[in-house]
Amino acid sequence: MKRFDCAVLLGLSLLIMHPAFAAPPTYVAAQYAEDNDAMPSSSEERQHYREQRRHDNDRHQHRKNFVWQAGATLPEKYRSTDNYVDYTSNAKLTAPTRYQQWLKIKKHYILFNVLTNTIIKIVHE
Repeated sequence: MKRFDCAVLLGLSLLIMHPAFAAPPTYVAAQYAEDNDAMPSSSEERQHYREQRRHDNDRHQHRKNFVWQAGATLPEKYRSTDNYVDYTSNAKLTAPTRYQQWLKIKKHYILFNVLTNTIIKIVHE
């Protein structure tokens, strides 16, 4: 009788706990529906889809009307070491702190963060 009671109790507890282990609702499906795209089935396809979307967003982020201002992300084409400048070459430039570098682009000196590629300061020549 004791075993029967334990089995019934165990069975009931599993029935009660079942919803706790259920998969969470997928809000991702609604996101794909908004974009009029079919939701990729495998994890590799989803990863590729995410990378493609990220690439598309990066490509459209820096168009012709890019505004050079502090806080903006430095466009990729200016991140090469060819544009790096030593701060001692100009009296207007301050010493960069850790992870910062000065660039010269056209007639402007730009201080940016090397890790985040964020523009910190712009000094006109």
